Amino acid sequence: ANATSNQVRGNLIGVASGGSSALGNVNAGLGFSDAGGNLLGGAGATEGNTISGNGFPANNSGIFITGGLARANRFLGNRIGTDSSGSSAIANRYEGIYISSANSNVIGGTLVGEGNLIAGNTTRGLRMTNSSYSEIRGNLFGTRSDGVNSLANGQFNIELEDRSSFNTIGGLTAGAGNRIGFSGGGFAAIRIRDSATNNAVLG
Repeated sequence: ANATSNQVRGNLIGVASGGSSALGNVNAGLGFSDAGGNLLGGAGATEGNTISGNGFPANNSGIFITGGLARANRFLGNRIGTDSSGSSAIANRYEGIYISSANSNVIGGTLVGEGNLIAGNTTRGLRMTNSSYSEIRGNLFGTRSDGVNSLANGQFNIELEDRSSFNTIGGLTAGAGNRIGFSGGGFAAIRIRDSATNNAVLG
């Protein structure tokens, strides 16, 4: 609960030093347990992290965020599920990001370089369970870093379930919209399940 105001920038987490092959951690690449107010990545060219190849064989995600105090974390400019160039998949075993019972986090942003690339993961790009009031903006889901060609997540690109409410996916200001494409296996790009209410999908 006191793990706050930390910055994690410019790292290779789960990939080898060249950034193009897996060297994954058994569990998640990074976990936030009741830890709030932290920064993962940044808008600068060298500030984003590559977080890929993690969770084998433990069935874990690239990043997990859990607990009521895990709020006001910001995730900017990272590549989650891809190589460092954003052109090939290095899948995390389950989701790229899994948020559980954690509110008011920010994934991406409206300024150049703030969006994350969340692609190539085995299941979902982003999964949220019982998590509300978060902002997901300016990201690429399921594409390569060019935003055009496919680098699909294996299932939904975004899934909101079990009382995940009042979240904003995208926005109407410049740079706020996400680009969401090429979901795998016949799944929807965005899935909003029963009891997830008052979410906005914009731009």
